[in-house]
Amino acid sequence: MKKKVSWITGIYNALERPRDPYFRLTNYTLGVVTVISVLAVILETVPEFFQYHSLFLIVEYVAVAIFLTEYLIRVYGSKSRAKYVFSFFGIIDFLAIVPTLLGFSNLTFLKAARTARVLRTLRTLRLLKIARFSDRKTGSQAVLGINFEIYVILLFTAIVILGTLLYTFESHGNASTIPEGMYWAFQVMIGDRQHPFPETSGGTVTMILVRFAALISFGLTIGIIGALVRKTLTGSAKDVE
Repeated sequence: MKKKVSWITGIYNALERPRDPYFRLTNYTLGVVTVISVLAVILETVPEFFQYHSLFLIVEYVAVAIFLTEYLIRVYGSKSRAKYVFSFFGIIDFLAIVPTLLGFSNLTFLKAARTARVLRTLRTLRLLKIARFSDRKTGSQAVLGINFEIYVILLFTAIVILGTLLYTFESHGNASTIPEGMYWAFQVMIGDRQHPFPETSGGTVTMILVRFAALISFGLTIGIIGALVRKTLTGSAKDVE
């Protein structure tokens, strides 16, 4: 006779157990909710979208309700609750909800801090890692595609975080909205010399981080292009794993 599993344990398994039939669906769904909530935070800093404030507020509260439920289930289901709470993703999950729960989401710094929840998309890397191992049997092209997806997720996350930092420190200058901060970060990462220069110490430090991220991005790009060339010339799957 099978042991009955509580609904909370069932949801926890869907969140954490790769062998659970709902694991991928659950985590991809949370990834979509994360992206939508981050986009809402980004767009609400743009004057042209101020008229949609009520819609953004609904998105925010629905997303936070989902994130809070997920957080509590992860805490409840963890064998070591303290280990999860103080882990990287535990802290990110907490930061994703606390500004809204405290009612401070209208403060500039904490409004920007909500975009830190974009780091939740890094959970998707776990799914892609699992998919990469399973797709090794289907050939190098599938693995190369997954590597590219990982690169895009990392690049998107970096641009959002760095662009938000520029918005936080340079909101009265060249980054009056988060999209402007993101575009500024992107300009620097691709080597555009026409980009503006920061006016604050925080902006200067952020610019150093942007340049460091650009170096990492360049290295990853060379790796992916090199793997594609090797695959084209040799057809070897080992080169792109």
